[in-house]
Amino acid sequence: MAHTFPELKSKALAELREIAAGIEHEAVKGYTQLNKDHLLAAICKALNIDMHVHHEIKGVDKTAIKTKIGEWQKKRDEALAAKDRGKLKVALNHIHHFKHQLRESDGMKRGGGGEGSRGESRQHHRRHAAHPARGGAGVPAYSGGNDHRRAVQPPRPRGGPQPHA
Repeated sequence: MAHTFPELKSKALAELREIAAGIEHEAVKGYTQLNKDHLLAAICKALNIDMHVHHEIKGVDKTAIKTKIGEWQKKRDEALAAKDRGKLKVALNHIHHFKHQLRESDGMKRGGGGEGSRGESRQHHRRHAAHPARGGAGVPAYSGGNDHRRAVQPPRPRGGPQPHA
């Protein structure tokens, strides 16, 4: 019976040891003493199974999308040279769209939580949402819980040496 790496990885240690018992190979000698990770590697070596899982992009022509990205990058460079903000924005939006298509089709969702592009927490977004450069009032919506420290500590002296009292 032909095994695959994902199939073997999902099996219990006892099942892997049963499989190893039926294999005559140097790599699986002493299989009763091996833990699951080492036994899995030994079985894969003995059966010539690739341990790397290959992800396939389905439903998308990757080369065509990368070609389009390259074309829009050239248009972006032209817009930068001509200092045309309108064309630059259009080009950047197209590049973003095509790159998003590639990532989405590959199943490479980043962060796992879906809150931020880098897996940032909601708390992080709340803390930085009121930044003046982002159109906020400049007062953070969430202070991070450090308000009590600021209230107790006296202000630090500014300037040069202070006179002795």
